[in-house]
Amino acid sequence: MVEDLAETVEWYERVFDAEVEATLPEDDEEDWWAQVAIGDASLMFQERASLIEKIPALDGASIGGSLALYLDVDDAERLRDDLADAGVDIVDDLHETDFGWTQFAIEDCNGYVIWFGEKLDDEGSLDIGRRHRSLVRRHHG
Repeated sequence: MVEDLAETVEWYERVFDAEVEATLPEDDEEDWWAQVAIGDASLMFQERASLIEKIPALDGASIGGSLALYLDVDDAERLRDDLADAGVDIVDDLHETDFGWTQFAIEDCNGYVIWFGEKLDDEGSLDIGRRHRSLVRRHHG
């Protein structure tokens, strides 16, 4: 959910070189929904008023802050440097985790937090993210 779709799309185009994949409506009316692609990841944004029409429970909900996205990347340090150079707010600077990844986080123009992580090439790195996914079932009792 975003307040200003055009501003959001412009921010993602400028910061991530995102490409607009689709918008609604498709006629001359002002767009209220858009899907953008950043590499092989797609994100969808919808303006508040339009989304609340579809999901009334969101009426009064705040935008940003309560949602964090996580994306795997190949070069976290270079991406962090590029985003910092572009004036993006780095909210958690580049650091190595206890599970063998390098991570950092930014805040987008809507207040959403986006984490980026790169798996380090060592034996202590846990296989998480897109490289090795597994479902862990916990049995109670």
